[in-house]
Amino acid sequence: MARRAKGNQSTVEFGRELENCVVTHLKDLGYEKARISKGSGNKGELGDVAGQDLFVAECKNRNTKNVTIKEEVWRKLLNDIPLHSQRFPIYFLGNSEGRRWAVLDINEFFKLMRGYLENFGRT
Repeated sequence: MARRAKGNQSTVEFGRELENCVVTHLKDLGYEKARISKGSGNKGELGDVAGQDLFVAECKNRNTKNVTIKEEVWRKLLNDIPLHSQRFPIYFLGNSEGRRWAVLDINEFFKLMRGYLENFGRT
């Protein structure tokens, strides 16, 4: 069954559900200052989630079963990150069934894997 905006819930409020999910997970990791960016990334803060130094996020919660990675959204996300930043771009997607994904560039994924293996070894 598709999730619909509840009652008078606007598209913005529906989209915020995914941003709140990301913030909650960051707080669980110890980022107590994690929060939704002012204006959701359009008021001088990078991305849709502030208060953390890991990544620059774009969050798109869709009211459809299928979600699509939009190249223009990905390009904007990349272009918003300062040249010498250590933060990586990540595209969070949600669908009408409540499924959520975190999408990142394959090179960033393997950089993270390399760091994980260096710190925790292979199992």
